[in-house]
Amino acid sequence: MASIRFALSVLVLGSVLALSACNLSATTTPAADRQAIFTQAAQTLEARLTEVAAGALPTVTPLGTQPGTTIPVLTPGEDPTPVDFTPEPGTPCDRGSFVDDVTIPDGTTFSPNSGFVKTWRIQNNGTCTWTPSYQVVFDGGEAMGGPAALALPHNVPPGNEIEISVNLTAPDTPGNYRGDWKLRNPAGQVFGLGSQADSSFWVIINVGSDPEFSMTFDNIHTCSGNPTAIFRLENSGESWFESAEIKLTNLNTNLVIFGPFASDGPFMGSANECPPGGDSARPNTTRYLGGSLGPNQVSGHRIRADIKICSQDFLTGDCASDSVEFTIP
Repeated sequence: MASIRFALSVLVLGSVLALSACNLSATTTPAADRQAIFTQAAQTLEARLTEVAAGALPTVTPLGTQPGTTIPVLTPGEDPTPVDFTPEPGTPCDRGSFVDDVTIPDGTTFSPNSGFVKTWRIQNNGTCTWTPSYQVVFDGGEAMGGPAALALPHNVPPGNEIEISVNLTAPDTPGNYRGDWKLRNPAGQVFGLGSQADSSFWVIINVGSDPEFSMTFDNIHTCSGNPTAIFRLENSGESWFESAEIKLTNLNTNLVIFGPFASDGPFMGSANECPPGGDSARPNTTRYLGGSLGPNQVSGHRIRADIKICSQDFLTGDCASDSVEFTIP
């Protein structure tokens, strides 16, 4: 309290003397007048200190407690975009709603022991915010090597959506498999989707035999002015290929002359077509792939084609690889 009185004394005295200085700047003030000025300043100071002691002066309100000055705090990872969401009366605290299968649609086929990532998009349509203390938990069926529980990555306020991903592995025996998942709150209560918050969300896959195919060199013909190597794919198994990657290496110079180039639906229906194709390689069909040799290749040089084919777009899902060598005529 003594320090406050001292600081206020300096502030008030300084203000009074500053006002007095304005009157002193133009003319010289007689000694009697100067004495009167200092006497007035002392009386003003005493009055102000008396007000402080009595609590008459306003106190400072800390920032954040004044009406209308709340400082928002954004939780790391939380989507800051406002969501217009008004839950119906009687809506439970914890409840979800299925939005989409982001990856691995129901019925996707994998070869045994193939790894994949399943992602669901789920909406929080309850009244409580889901935090990283909430978990996605395995609820039954085939676990496919997934975790028993996995924490949510960030906050999900009511009305917001979240993409939930789990790393899974197809079983080693052919067949149809389903795994069910739900959510669990920090109190250990398991809940799910639907009006009663009791439905699971799931992953359903087929496990087939290992891909059965053969890849051979077919011919070289001109595409867009450059000689292009064409490869023949005989898909004799049950797998359905949607994407491929090709890399061509000149073994004489040890230089990569094409790729690696990946594309979705790159398969051609004829050996005389030109890349990029635009088709899938369905089971029990013959399709073709191509890669440019460039304008400066030498007759007699040996070329190796490294080819990867996958059951899903973007080189995902069930994949297989093969290498084919040929000599430039």
